Amino acid sequence: MLYPTQKEILNIAKPNQIYALGVSSGKSLISLAHYKKFNHHGEPLLIVQPASKLKSKDWNREVKRFSDYHNININYDQISYHKLSKEWQKYKGWFVIFDECHMIKTPTSNMGKSAVRLSKHATQFCLLSATPASNGYQDCINYFIMFGFTKNKTQFLNRFAIYEDLFLGTRTVKQVADFKDKHILKNAFNQITIQKPTEYFVDLPNVTEKQVEFKASTIYKKAKKDRVFEFENEEIILDTPSKLAASLRYLTNQKEKLDYTKMIFESTDENILIFTEFKRERDDLYNLAKDTGKEIYEITGKDTCIPERDTWQSLKNAVTIVNYRAGASAVELSYNDIIIYYTATYSYQDLVQSKGRAIRHKGRPHVTVLNYMTKGTIEEKVYQALKNKKDFTDELFSEYVNEVE
Repeated sequence: MLYPTQKEILNIAKPNQIYALGVSSGKSLISLAHYKKFNHHGEPLLIVQPASKLKSKDWNREVKRFSDYHNININYDQISYHKLSKEWQKYKGWFVIFDECHMIKTPTSNMGKSAVRLSKHATQFCLLSATPASNGYQDCINYFIMFGFTKNKTQFLNRFAIYEDLFLGTRTVKQVADFKDKHILKNAFNQITIQKPTEYFVDLPNVTEKQVEFKASTIYKKAKKDRVFEFENEEIILDTPSKLAASLRYLTNQKEKLDYTKMIFESTDENILIFTEFKRERDDLYNLAKDTGKEIYEITGKDTCIPERDTWQSLKNAVTIVNYRAGASAVELSYNDIIIYYTATYSYQDLVQSKGRAIRHKGRPHVTVLNYMTKGTIEEKVYQALKNKKDFTDELFSEYVNEVE
């Protein structure tokens, strides 16, 4: 089931390992193969992950796909990082995968401390992230604790930290300015980490496409049933088909979509292209990109702001937010590594043309396409139509809203 380059990664892996692999490299698949290779005692598997990923059920699909292919049964459980501090003791003696492990890089946080405790009681463990140490060795302290390179943060800083004075009004405090003996730190990190960019996995398909699923929000269900809902202290009456259609598309589950997008923003510095429909979505995504330190570009009905072409090859950590009508055609966007369809378009032509903007000859060597789809909502019907290479029409919408619950 693994591609040759993925097999190469697994062949050099140790029982306890950090996989610092690029987006779309197949980290989840590699980690399941890691579990299969190093699980010698029949212990169950625990997958620790961000809450947004737990809700989207990404891992359920990966485990099922892996289990079906190998005709095996994997006894596994899942938990979010936010519940780790209260529940880690339940999983003593388990094999553990820490997905998006940059979330536990802070040794003084509850999540970081609990991850260390769990790792000490696991049979084996592996950590997954495209960017486990984006801020340098400061981010590696908790990993070094987990792998036994240092006892705690204090011991590590006493040995390696270089301090400088920081003047705060009338008082002076010491802050870490750099680290000494970096050759030792580099060697330690290399011993526990396998690092490969997305480009290394040249034998993977050029495009990886998957569906990210969410649950329907409570307000969506009410709006569909009652044709009225309260939003920001205002009662909205859905008394026309167009108003009902627009409201249902927007109300699917904005919170979970935004939480999942935040997780992606924080886990990679690859360039991300987001297609969306509504101004409120645009505002939320813009603010999120700003808060997470992304370089922001936009294509709206009024303006087109994209990076200069001569910077595309070296550009990183950028988010481009595009309205379908404005950016589905004519504008080339092949500097992006990840495409997110935040809101499904009604138009099959817009879908095809929008993909063509980013997936192009001599563009990025590998592109990941994420289709956000909220179960039990209009989005299911829209994607069904698009899969059949058709537009989602007024007639299909009328059939959907008149379905018997």
